[in-house]
Formats: sequence, C-alpha cells, structure tokens
Amino acid sequence: MTDDQRSAWIETVWSVLKTIPVGSSIAQVEAKWRHHRQRQRPVVTIYGAYDAGKSSLLKRLLFEDGVDIPDWLTISGRRETFVAGEIEGPLWTYRDSPGLAGGNETHDLEALDSLDLTDLLIWALPPQLVTSEKETFSSIANGTRFGVQPCHVADGLMAVILRIDEAGIDAVSNQIGFTQLSDRKRNELMMLLDDIGAVAPRWGIFPISADPYQGVGNNTPDAESYAMGDGWDGVAELRAALQNAFRNADELRILAGFRYASMAVAELVRSVQCERNERDDALQTCAGELERLKLWSINLDNFHDKWKAELHRIIEDELLSASRRGTGAATTLHEKLSAAIDRWSDQASAAFEQLTLSAQLELGQRARSPSMERLKQLILELTNIEDTPPKSELGKKVFERMGRLGGAFRESFKAYAHFDLGVSLQDAAKHIKEYENSGKTWAEYLQDLGKKKPFVNEEAALKASEYVKWGQAMGTIGPIVTQLGGALYEIGGDILSQREANNRAKLREDLRNALRTAVMEVEAEALTSFNEMTSSFLALINKQSAMQIAAKSAFEAQITALEGYSDTLDTLMRDRPV
Repeated sequence: MTDDQRSAWIETVWSVLKTIPVGSSIAQVEAKWRHHRQRQRPVVTIYGAYDAGKSSLLKRLLFEDGVDIPDWLTISGRRETFVAGEIEGPLWTYRDSPGLAGGNETHDLEALDSLDLTDLLIWALPPQLVTSEKETFSSIANGTRFGVQPCHVADGLMAVILRIDEAGIDAVSNQIGFTQLSDRKRNELMMLLDDIGAVAPRWGIFPISADPYQGVGNNTPDAESYAMGDGWDGVAELRAALQNAFRNADELRILAGFRYASMAVAELVRSVQCERNERDDALQTCAGELERLKLWSINLDNFHDKWKAELHRIIEDELLSASRRGTGAATTLHEKLSAAIDRWSDQASAAFEQLTLSAQLELGQRARSPSMERLKQLILELTNIEDTPPKSELGKKVFERMGRLGGAFRESFKAYAHFDLGVSLQDAAKHIKEYENSGKTWAEYLQDLGKKKPFVNEEAALKASEYVKWGQAMGTIGPIVTQLGGALYEIGGDILSQREANNRAKLREDLRNALRTAVMEVEAEALTSFNEMTSSFLALINKQSAMQIAAKSAFEAQITALEGYSDTLDTLMRDRPV
C-alpha cells in the first residue's frame, strides 16, 4: 500500500461520511484532521500508565534537545498530569498524555483522546510491563481502538521500558547482568504483544533509565546528573531512533490520517448499528402496542354488542309482557319501559366506566415503562408523527363523556347533548325551529346570526338536529303509547274473544310487533347515544393505532436507510488499502 493510496482513501472517507446523517458531526471530526495535517512538526505522543515514568522521559528528551522545561512538567509516582500538554522541540512536537490506569475515568478518556491524532506513538511501560488495564493498552497496540490492523499501529509505534535501573540489577556493578535483564524485558514485551494480537513496533523497543538513580527528579536537570547513565541508560539509542523516525515524518503523517479516518468509520459503524438496534426495538414496541390496541378494540366491540343485545332484550321483554297483559297495558308500558331503559343506562354506564378506567390504568403503566419512554422520544423525533400522550385531550373527552352518561338515561342524554353541542337541547330545538321556518339554508341562517350563532358551522347544526330528533323521540313515547291504547285494547279483546284460536303465541307476536313500531324510535335513540359514548373511546383507540402505524412505517423507512448506510460503510472498509 502506497502513501498515495492511503491519502486517496482518507479523502474518500470524509466525502462519504458527510453523506451519512448519523452520530457526531463529521465536519468537526474532519476539521481536526485538516488542522493536524497542516502542522509543521510531526507530533510524538508519550502514553502509558500513570506511574511508568513518562514525565521523567519527556524531561530528559527536552534537556537533550536544549529545550526549557515547562513548570507544569513534574515528576511523581502519583497522578500529576491531568491534561495532554504539548512542547515544541527542534524536530518533534512532544505531547505528554495523562497517565492511564490511574483510577480516574476522565483522565483515561483524555489520555486516549490524545492518541487519536499523533504521528508517532511512544508506549511507556514500567519494568513490570502491563499490570493493570491490559485491555485498554491492548486495544491501542493491536489496532482495535482505531479500527485498523496491528501493522498500522506498529508502523507508527516505538516502546520504551522505563526505570530499567529499578528492575533489580545495577548497570554499573553488573553490566552483563544488566544487559541480559534488558534483553529479557524486550522478549517479555514481545511475548505480551503476541499475546494481545499486536506486532513488534517498527521503531524499536528500548529499555531506558531516563533519570539514572533518580538523581534529578523535580530539580533543574544538569548534564552531570544525567551523566551517571552514560553508556547504559539507553537514551542515546532512543534519540537516534527518533531521528530516524523523523526522516519518515511524511509517511507517519499519512499513517496518522489513515488511523484517524479508520477510527471515524468504525465509530460511525457503531453509531449506525446502535441506531438500527433502537429502531428494531421500537418496531417491536410498536407491534406490541398495535396488538394491545387491537385487543382493546375487540373488547370494546364485545362490550358494545353485549349491551346492545341487552337493551333489545329488555325492550322485547316489556313488549311481550304488555302483549300478554292486554287490557290496561298501555297505561303501564311507558312507565315500565322508561324504568327498564334507565336501569340499562346505569348498568351500561357503570360497565363502560370500568372498561375505560382499566384501559386508562394500563395505558398509564405502559407509558412509564422504559421501552415506551424511548419509543415516545423516537416518535417525537419523527417530524410527521403527532405525539399522543397517554392523557391526551381526546382521552380526557372520553372519560368526561362517560361521566356525563351516568344516572337516569333521559336526563343524562340531555346533559350529554349540552356537553357535546355546547348549547342546551332546548336552545338547539328553538334555533332549529327558527331555521325551518326561515326558508334559508343553514349557511345563510348562521351568517345572519353573526357572533350570536349557536353552532360553529353547518355540520354542527345538522348534528344538533339529530340530537333534537332523538330527544323528541324519547319525549313522545308516552303519547304514542296512549294513542295506541285503544288499538291495544281492541287487539287484546280480539285475542281474548277468539277462544277457538289454537295459537295465542302467534297473536301475541302480532301485538308485540305493533308495539315494537311505536317504541322503535326510543330504542334507536338509546342506542344512538350509547354508540356515541363508545365511539369516543373507539376514536381514542383509532388515534393511538394510527400513530403507532405511522411510527412503525417511519421506523421501517429509517431501518432501510440505516441498512443502506451500513452497506456504504462496509464498501468503504472493503476498499480500504491494506
């Protein structure tokens, strides 16, 4: 793989990633690379455990380069470096990163961030090598952190085993033993690299004693103190390796961009997968909600059918009873029928209250679940989907209507009509009569009334007409039965005088059919109001279902888009030069 191929791929990465609207701002990530690419000196970052001796090494390198030591560069076995600091040398820009494995997550993140854009990495290890946070150090050396192969890290890496003079063998008194110790430590590190899936650093492994016998520490360095390590401290060999790497600065800069671009792609791959997982979970939640709403709809249909059949049954019972009584039935039918319908109304309203309260409780409990909370957040992010909270205005209206329908049915009907129309049934009837006598259209009639108009539009006026008709039907059942009294008496008398008839049941059925015609409007009125009550709850179910269906469709579209992004990123990684 040539530098030109890597450079071309890096530019392709930024062009492609800008087309994928997921995760952090790619423009900001790219801008960091553009800034780094324009830096005059290559950047070398020293990283390692907080007690490895990084600061002593940097202090020694600066001294050898003739650079003043900054005040912030202190030597300690504790965590002293909290942010990445940079110092300009004659060849390199030295970057001292916060120590890893120090027990401070913020410092660890700062340290890792300092590695993302650097031309050369110096891994600083103590004599015992890696004793903690092995996984973190491994992810750097084997390329996992950057989303690259181990060689792409090794080509920009050197390793230093610091404080080698503290490893148990004195270099002055036992030079052979010290040399063997240094070789053994190199071999141990090579075995460690092999164990974690990394390869040998291209720029070498150097056992170093940056501050022989800790003669300098936090004091001002001088040549005499450092001279104690002449011939064995390894600093000269390290500086020679740095000069050699500097001669390959252009290659290292491109390799830094290659790692950084690869890391950006890998991060976006994770973001896309995370978004995909969230949408998959949301789809499952939507499917569960639609099943639940379907069950509510079935329960409501069963409830409606049950109480509709019950109303028909009690009316049939009263008509059958009236036909059997014959003479005098007309005087009691109105009272008995009204009482039966009132009882039906009370029972149906109570049952409806239980049904809606149960649904409201379930809805509230589910709305507080983590999956529903996340679903709501995702729905709010969809610009074309209207959010419907558990206690929406429609939901409140359902429960308010339910409360209006308790008690005696006829009075409840009047109250409900007032609630739904915004005017009393009496006022509605007055305006409807005026309209019928005016000879005008509804639009003309309402326009003439101006601000005093009782109905907002023609649709509301027509709805009011239906309410008035239903109310009149309930009010006229008594007169209807009274008018039928004579006929009822005659029919009853005829039935009783026909002693030769063999099937009185057939005659009673004829009478019941005659009465049914009279009370048909009453049953229709009761069912119409009942339907209106249950339809409000059904509207809530349908609204929730429509929202879930729309959200489900939007999530499916997002998943399709995310799959396309994944394919694009896979292609980008397949085309990456090795």
